[in-house]
Amino acid sequence: MKTEKCYMDNMEKYFAEYQNWSVWRTILIGQICSAIWSALAFLSHHFTTNLHLSIPTGQNYFHYILLCAIFTTWLACRRGDKGLISVAKARGYRYVLLGFIDVQANTLLATSYQFTTLVSIQLLDCVAIPIALALSCLTLGVRFRFVHIVGVSVCLMGVGCLVWAGVGATKATGDSQQSQLVGDMLCLGGAVLFAVVVVLQELVVKTLDCVEYLGMLGLSGSIICGIQMYLLERNALVEVNWEDKTIVIYLAIYGVIQFIFYALIPYILRHSGATALQLYLLTSDFFSLIIGIVLYKFRFHGLYFLNYLLAMTGIYIFTIKKTPIAAQQRATNENPPHPPNLMENVNEAHLQTPQTSVVSRDYVSPFETEHFEMTTSIPVTYTVSSDSLINSHSATTGFSSFYHNK
Repeated sequence: MKTEKCYMDNMEKYFAEYQNWSVWRTILIGQICSAIWSALAFLSHHFTTNLHLSIPTGQNYFHYILLCAIFTTWLACRRGDKGLISVAKARGYRYVLLGFIDVQANTLLATSYQFTTLVSIQLLDCVAIPIALALSCLTLGVRFRFVHIVGVSVCLMGVGCLVWAGVGATKATGDSQQSQLVGDMLCLGGAVLFAVVVVLQELVVKTLDCVEYLGMLGLSGSIICGIQMYLLERNALVEVNWEDKTIVIYLAIYGVIQFIFYALIPYILRHSGATALQLYLLTSDFFSLIIGIVLYKFRFHGLYFLNYLLAMTGIYIFTIKKTPIAAQQRATNENPPHPPNLMENVNEAHLQTPQTSVVSRDYVSPFETEHFEMTTSIPVTYTVSSDSLINSHSATTGFSSFYHNK
């Protein structure tokens, strides 16, 4: 009876989370990002098939410029350690590396549309889920619970429906088959790099600052993307008919939508995590079907609806129980825990001969450079719970030092 009562209490607490508006807000923003992701996929497909543009790096350049113009300017207006100059000196080369990975991920995904089909890209994008899951465990120290595994499993069942619905749609022969294989490999590479970038971004937004990340990404990404565009695509850019306003309008729309996508991602990562973001993007296949039916007269398949239903069910299951990292406070909490007043209620304390005692804790933050010691006449042992400390990593991983000075 006691075990059954405990189980019922846990279930009641679990379902009570659905009354929390922040959970539904995160899911809603995740679906907005999924719809944007689908729109970006169709625009990339439209660039290749209809506009005959072959500038995978150039089409991603405009959103880096927008990030630089808004968030880098915001970062430059700050003073002190959070200013642009201080951040660039302390962690600049790390953001350059991150910007390089992000540019290559976008370039590979955009290039894959020139060789393979939209259905293949939708299927191969799912490889980012296990990559994000593994990297979150290994590098961020995230401890996923059984309910998270159940949520991911239900979402992958939806992917199975998508595979079944797409059987026969990606068949090719001869040279087309070889070209499709190249496109599939490019898509896999882009999906893996995208998963790496998202996990690193989760680390930054939970330990540092969203504005810092977006500002430095806009600065480094615009420089790297501009150099790469000049080295690899300058001839293709010259051949583009820039007098055609349609091309300019489509590229501008693509850049604005991609900018909105990048601006919304940090909120999801802060409240749900990198794996949850990948699960949210699974529903983009359903939105792609809707866009395809409206614009390209795609034939409706019932398994796409089942795919969306299973994906949303898995998202509800996964999101309702936050991961150990997402459930804690941010690393930049302005009010960290302080030791209690040792002289409070002295009359009730057991007084001994004055001696030196060391305050011990069961956790030492990697951001601390010195041991936490205190000299007092009262022998006290102060223990800090791990739930009240920073939330970006576990105590056993040193990956969090990537964005911090040693």
